[in-house]
Amino acid sequence: MLDGPMRIEISHSTHYRYGAPVSQSVQHLRLTPPSDTCQSILDWHIETPGMEKALAYNDAFGNVVHLISQGRIGDTMTITASGTVETRDNHGVIGHLPEMMPPRVYLRQTELTHPNAGIRKLASLVDQPDDVASFHKLMDKIRDQITYRVGVTEPHMAAAEVLDPGEGVCQDHAHIFIAAARHAGVPARYVSGYLFLEDDESSEAHHAWAGVLIEQLG
Repeated sequence: MLDGPMRIEISHSTHYRYGAPVSQSVQHLRLTPPSDTCQSILDWHIETPGMEKALAYNDAFGNVVHLISQGRIGDTMTITASGTVETRDNHGVIGHLPEMMPPRVYLRQTELTHPNAGIRKLASLVDQPDDVASFHKLMDKIRDQITYRVGVTEPHMAAAEVLDPGEGVCQDHAHIFIAAARHAGVPARYVSGYLFLEDDESSEAHHAWAGVLIEQLG
């Protein structure tokens, strides 16, 4: 357990390679993290052609979005977001933050979260929706049922598709958790971010989490 804040330097690069030269490109970049009770953004910047003329706005969920228009970028392009973030260990509890969307938005089932019999069975573990321990039980059960294995699933796969084969990665664990929590009547949402790895190991993708709303905690 950490005794105090941890300062992390992040560098995230996305590389595009096109089959033919591109004369015009419009990008919506959601690459700017927020400061909240668990983290403070000490510095942050994005480097890519056209960034100096980007239009910045907040989307309906409160994410900072940069809209950039790029001309004559050829057949390759790189977008790099980097900065320094100071994190605090709040044991996974973010608290009640200003939210643009009402909680009921995170109760809706989509094609990707629609529950099958297996997910409904998992949802039955949430016997006390206002108790963190219920969601720890759900989390542990999903971990036991879904073996972590890279390359066997795709981001667009529904939670129910992943549950039966029993293999997947962090995004699959998160999708199943969200589907079960919503079936149990608890608002839940997908969270994308970075995972700190030891020994300067680099990550090839974002990490995925799931968050639930517990009234007394946030």
